Amino acid sequence: MSLVSIILLVGVPGSEGVGEETYEKNVYIASRIVYTGFMGKRLIDIDEPSLEAAQAELGTATIKATVNEALRLAGVRRNESVRHAFEVLGDSVLLDRGNAWR
Repeated sequence: MSLVSIILLVGVPGSEGVGEETYEKNVYIASRIVYTGFMGKRLIDIDEPSLEAAQAELGTATIKATVNEALRLAGVRRNESVRHAFEVLGDSVLLDRGNAWR
């Protein structure tokens, strides 16, 4: 942990000058929370032509925005696929399996 000295210039009552007080303050908080919140940091290689094509298609200006939007879209597509699979399963007529394990 690091301490930082803070110098405050304060008016001293009853005098014409300005006094100087020094305080030591711990500027770090003991916590495992990272400034990115729920975002993870990753070091990855990205194919430049694919990145440029994705930026053009998605209309994004930064690499971060492009990757986040592409991941969001992939997640939406996956959710729709899973929802459809559950609908198919729910609409299916299944055979009675009451005697399957006897």
